[in-house]
Amino acid sequence: MIIETRLININSADAIKNNGSFLSNVFFPFPNLISSKNVRKASISILNAQLPYSFYIINVYNNVLRMSVNGGSQFSLTLTRGNYNSNTLITEILAQLALIAITNITIALNTTTGSMSFTTTGTSIEFFATGSTILKVLGFDPTTNYVSVAKVLTAPFPLNLLNTLKIRIASYALTTSCLDSSVRGNLNVLAGFPVNAEGYGLNLYENTTGFKTELQVRDINGFDLQILDDDGNLINFNNVYWTLTMLIELEYIEEAISQNLMDFEVPTQEFWGADPAIAFAEQQKEEENDAEQKPPNFIATDTNSLEQLLIEKGIIQ
Repeated sequence: MIIETRLININSADAIKNNGSFLSNVFFPFPNLISSKNVRKASISILNAQLPYSFYIINVYNNVLRMSVNGGSQFSLTLTRGNYNSNTLITEILAQLALIAITNITIALNTTTGSMSFTTTGTSIEFFATGSTILKVLGFDPTTNYVSVAKVLTAPFPLNLLNTLKIRIASYALTTSCLDSSVRGNLNVLAGFPVNAEGYGLNLYENTTGFKTELQVRDINGFDLQILDDDGNLINFNNVYWTLTMLIELEYIEEAISQNLMDFEVPTQEFWGADPAIAFAEQQKEEENDAEQKPPNFIATDTNSLEQLLIEKGIIQ
């Protein structure tokens, strides 16, 4: 068994950036990285990764609240993307309401239950599932419409500002057999690891278990990488670059070395000017001459038959 290992150092600054400053859907061209010729098995692993915690708690995927007040028409609040705590989030929501001249709503956080409540001096507040992306963050079921009771709308669940818990690195080109619950099937995940840094810090990953996965493809001239959050969304790194190191192991077919030398660009006799046909003819002629000089092979079933045969050949009288 012949094994070749290839170390690949990756910097997102060098990538073809398919989603711009998000830097989470990228492509790296590597001509002839893997050729199917004589490759029995190929495996890949991510040895380490250094990913900045430059993504936000409130982002493009969860910053819209669809609502109405006093039974009026629906409208949408779009919150400024960024990192928030409970106090700064309440301030941002009230500021967005003030921009559309709604100032009769107050927001409070219950420090015992962690739930938010919205109170109006008008008649009602209503939140809508369709068109909203922030309900889960605010502590509401994202599939349910809510209306205030006695002018108060209280979230049934705690405020959730935990942000992304786990980062996953996936690829379409580097097809693997890994499974992921977000798609209830195969997601071609190369690595998954918890967020282990504070905001604006650096998430570090080390492959301490030696995990690697077998590639299902054998011809690769480059590959894509997607970096995903808990919900399978592409993370927004806000134009802060990241790095990682990959290891590819290739297992070659040993027999191919002696049988197909030209596949490995190893010169043959013909390459050096020798004529294999002449060499074969000379070898065949030598074998024929040797055969003429060898005594015949006799097979006798009994002694009388052997004696009679020797007499006929003139070997004995």
